[in-house]
Amino acid sequence: MSLSSDPSGQFEEVEPEAVLFAMLSGNDRIACRVEWSALRELAIAGTDADEVAATFKRHGQGSS
Repeated sequence: MSLSSDPSGQFEEVEPEAVLFAMLSGNDRIACRVEWSALRELAIAGTDADEVAATFKRHGQGSS
């Protein structure tokens, strides 16, 4: 079964290393984590590479 975004869209920045969020697999809630280093790699030109929350919102939940 594929994962889908949690409709709440909630996430938590865990300094200094990661963003925690949930995905859904049917009725099961799956705890997920993405490292800040991965989000920095996704940052586009003109965006502050340290703005991990903005990068997560742009590339994370809602893009599935």
